[in-house]
This record gives sequence, C-alpha cells and structure tokens, in this order.
Amino acid sequence: MSYAYGAHSTAQYATLHPLLRAACDDVLTIHDHKIEVGARLPDAQQAAFEAGNSKVRGFNPDGTPYLYPHRVRDDGTCWAVDLIPIVNGKPLDPKLFGIDAWETSRWTRFIGLFEAAFAMRAREHRLRTNEQFALRTGINWNRDASILDPSDRRFVDAFHVEMERVTV
Repeated sequence: MSYAYGAHSTAQYATLHPLLRAACDDVLTIHDHKIEVGARLPDAQQAAFEAGNSKVRGFNPDGTPYLYPHRVRDDGTCWAVDLIPIVNGKPLDPKLFGIDAWETSRWTRFIGLFEAAFAMRAREHRLRTNEQFALRTGINWNRDASILDPSDRRFVDAFHVEMERVTV
C-alpha cells in the first residue's frame, strides 16, 4: 500500500530538519501517519502551554522567546515533530497511550519504527559530516527503554519526537 501526506502534513513537513524529513519519508513507506506539528511560533507554543498541551512555555517571564523544541533553529528548520499514526484509515488517539493496552502497543510500535528510521539516517549523517544527533520521544523522555516508568508518565506526549545534537 502507498501512503502520501495531505496538505497540512506537507506544510508541516517543509519546516522540519532534513534528518526528521528523511525519517518521516522512510516511515511513510510502511506506515501511514500525519504530521500534526512541525515548527511552532512562540505565540502558538505559549497557547499550547497555557492549555496544558505542553509543559514548555513559548516565552520567558521577561517576554523573550523560550527555547522550546518546536522553535525554528538557526539553521531555519525545526528539530521536533508531532506525528499521529493512522491505522485502518483512522488516527490513533494520543490520550489513550498508557491507558488502553492495545492503543499503547500501536503507539509504541509506530514510535519504534520512527526511532529506527531516524537512527539509520542519523548514522549516515554522522559518517558524512561527523555531526551526531539523538532522538528523544514523548513516551520515553529519559531514553531508558522503559516507556511506562514514573518519570515518563509525568507528561505523556505520545506523538512528540525531537532530535538533539550529541556532543562528544
């Protein structure tokens, strides 16, 4: 089966760092999904924070923009993306992650596919440029391979993935 992005996903896709775009492309060949959010302006980030949909504000108390994951970086791209897997033509509900075992397993499988695709692309990038990146997900904030431990459950953001530069 062949999958393609709709207009909303395509617009969000254009804001992403090339490594995230490549991982999205790789996953789209085997699993349908929607790109819900790529780059987000500070006002939109602040609104998400105030609505309880994000634990990260858009602005510092002095009014300057906060360095949140969905911001546009100096390279002109966003290093975070919110993805919604689509199964049998229906988007998965991120609010069911950690509550419904079946939905949790489907989310975990999808995020695992994305992690694998990103790892492959990041390894290729490191070999070409010596720049190293890692991925952090909203179901495993501390990257300890345990998705339902207390530190990850403080704020579950099932569809969120973000890349970080690794310094050695």
